[in-house]
Amino acid sequence: MTSKNAAKGQRGSRHVVVIGAGIVGVSTAIWLRRAGVDVTVVDRGKPGTGTSHGNAGVLAACAMVPVTGPGLIAKAPGMLLNPDFPLFMRWSYLPRLLPWLRKYLSHANDTDTKRIAKALAPIVSDSVEQHKVSILQSTNEGVPAQLGDVRVATFNAYLNRNAEGQILADAQSGTDVQIQKVAEIIQRVRPHVLLLNEFDYVADGSAVKALQANYLSKGWNGAEGIEYPYVYLAESNTGILTPFDLNNDGEAGKAGDDAFGFGMFPGQYAMVLLSQLPIETDRVRTFQKFLWKDMPNAKLPVDPATGESWYSEEELAIFRLSSKSHWDIP
Repeated sequence: MTSKNAAKGQRGSRHVVVIGAGIVGVSTAIWLRRAGVDVTVVDRGKPGTGTSHGNAGVLAACAMVPVTGPGLIAKAPGMLLNPDFPLFMRWSYLPRLLPWLRKYLSHANDTDTKRIAKALAPIVSDSVEQHKVSILQSTNEGVPAQLGDVRVATFNAYLNRNAEGQILADAQSGTDVQIQKVAEIIQRVRPHVLLLNEFDYVADGSAVKALQANYLSKGWNGAEGIEYPYVYLAESNTGILTPFDLNNDGEAGKAGDDAFGFGMFPGQYAMVLLSQLPIETDRVRTFQKFLWKDMPNAKLPVDPATGESWYSEEELAIFRLSSKSHWDIP
């Protein structure tokens, strides 16, 4: 996109066309203009109405790990075949794409991942400050005063267990090595609000209380303990059995695939929200029982062999959208 002349700041030496008027495209255009390059930004919509509209203005200064991480090669075929993934493509394009794809996937290893992340770190680490500079130079409105930081995290902690109630016993023991490591990660990242995924549901909250008292409050390997005085815990669809044959294997009502969300017992693979900020409990909404068919423009699955609906009318009448749940927590 740039050139040697552009890097030297020679105005008019190149006319660069930037495709996309999201935050990346507009920021690129601004920096090119600073370098004295003529720029045209092209987008089918208005600036900031695509991906940048949906990401809530997040500036991911920590996003330095490339997509080409270890394991991508194993996942790539599924991503290429699934129309819901951004890598989905028409197979007629494959011959043209193959040389690039081969080179791209060659970097999906531990050594290249570390090399690329190390190179990206100084580029993205000051993204917030650079964004402020861009605002000041692009508008007269100024930058709103920063009152503080709120760190929000989601963590798939794999604290699910094979037996109902086992997570409570492990949390109460205080000696589970896996939970100790999870606690240390949380203590080092120190989010103010944390959605902890894959934490088995115990209705009375005793497992969450034991996690806090026996692991999070205690420092591990030099990390400082952390407290979450506010908790939101609710039922998950995982493991709640239906009387139907949802996976169409000829057997109805089997634990696992015939549940609203996969799980061998109710609440396996559930989630809990931990917060250092007050939760307005009376305004919380849960969409656990919202039906998939009631979703506007619902993309319901079809049987690839027949093209017919994967689920029967009776199944769609009870089938929930969320495999776990959707929460709105102010």
